[in-house]
Amino acid sequence: EDGNLYMGWCGVSYSKFLDHIELGYRYCRDSWYKGYATEAASAVLEETYRVTDIDEILACVHPGNTASIRVLEKLGFVISYSKLSKPIGRDIPVYKIDRQAYVSNSTIDSAGKPF
Repeated sequence: EDGNLYMGWCGVSYSKFLDHIELGYRYCRDSWYKGYATEAASAVLEETYRVTDIDEILACVHPGNTASIRVLEKLGFVISYSKLSKPIGRDIPVYKIDRQAYVSNSTIDSAGKPF
């Protein structure tokens, strides 16, 4: 496909809402259900754990967004707690993955080095 088309983004950054490092991603509708979110998020997690000392990464998702929930679960995230989202007026699940859980599902070791 055309490599010049914008399809979305994925990355980790500090979240004021969570007061923690958060994995986030947003994709255009025509890029949904093609594996891009899982592939990109996996690469971002691997690089984050490889080059930083961050031990835990959070992610939150609208409770009705089953596709994004599935992406997080495939990556090894588990529900940690819920937090009230004022814009939608309801609690949203907050998922987490720590370095050890990620390492057990990946190709990097606990020091962040490739196997």
